[in-house]
Formats: sequence, structure tokens, C-alpha cells
Amino acid sequence: MVYRNTPHGTTKHTPYYMLHGRGMILPTMQSLRAKLSTNVRDSEHGPRLENLKTRLRTAYEIAREQVRGMHATNKRYYDKHAKHREFEVGNTVYLYNPAVKKGVSAKFRRPWVGPWRVTEKKSRLNYAIVDRRGKRLIVHVNRLKNAHGSVDWEWTDTRQPSRTNHPKRRPTEEEVGDETLSPGPIEIRGPPSR
Repeated sequence: MVYRNTPHGTTKHTPYYMLHGRGMILPTMQSLRAKLSTNVRDSEHGPRLENLKTRLRTAYEIAREQVRGMHATNKRYYDKHAKHREFEVGNTVYLYNPAVKKGVSAKFRRPWVGPWRVTEKKSRLNYAIVDRRGKRLIVHVNRLKNAHGSVDWEWTDTRQPSRTNHPKRRPTEEEVGDETLSPGPIEIRGPPSR
């Protein structure tokens, strides 16, 4: 009851008022006046509903304006500590990866991995990056930071070919030379099963 009767910081009205269009009537506020007859209540019913609709409409408009103002205030507070970062295609960056593998202590792991190279700017906040082995990711700008200094690594595609493209085969005797080739798996036959 206390929560429902406390004005909210954003809307500046109590939740009870926002729901019912009037202040909460507490037990201490009850007046001991005489009850009205039904015909008197029915005659005031129409104007009372119109009054209620008007008050609710006004309260909702005020609450909407207050919410917009609070959003702008919260954005201003957030932007105080936000860092604007922008990268160009070809920049070398580090990627923030907070995930800790099972069985690895978080104490000794490095959260910034890389270096990675920016290959494409997808939007103002998203970038496509690639590592030295050719692994490609699309990440948010908050997970990137500049790799200062010179990185003299070769940025070539050193990924191993997949097995579907190049099936594994045994080398021939000419390729091996004098080395002895293994005959392959040896089949062991036991007594026949019954």
C-alpha cells in the first residue's frame, strides 16, 4: 500500500493515481458523512466518469513527458562515461572475450585476444574482423580496442584444408623412400562367438 501511494520518480504520480485516476483513500481519511441515495448517485454518474477520463488523460500526458525527460537525463549520465571509438578498414585491433573455458582459472587468462584486422565496417557500431588464420567475426565496437605498436605478422589464410576437399591418403613407397610403411590396421580374429 505504501508503494502504491508513493509518487514515482519518473511519472511524478502515485501508481494508484495512474491506475484509478484519484488519490488512494486511506482508513484515516474516511469521512463519516451520510450516504447518498441511489437516484442522487445516478444523476452524478455521467459527469464523474467524464471527470475521471479527463484526469487520467492529463495524468498520462504528464507521465509521458516525464518519462521522455528521464530518458534524456539517463542518456546524458550514460554518455558521460561512454568512449567513442571508430576504426578504419585495415586497422589492427584486439578483441575482448570475457568467456572462461571450463577448468581454466580466470586469474591467469587474458581477456583481450588477438590481434585481429578490421575488414569491413558494417555499421556505426558493428565491424567485421579477421584473425591471422582467417577466422571471421562480426562484433560490436565495445569489444574492440586498438592494437598499438607494429604487428609484423603475415595476414595470410593459413587455415588447413577441409577433409571433404582433400581426402586423406596413404603415401606411396616412392614418396616415403627407404622408410618402412606400416601395413595398416591389423585384424585380430578370436574364437567364433556362439
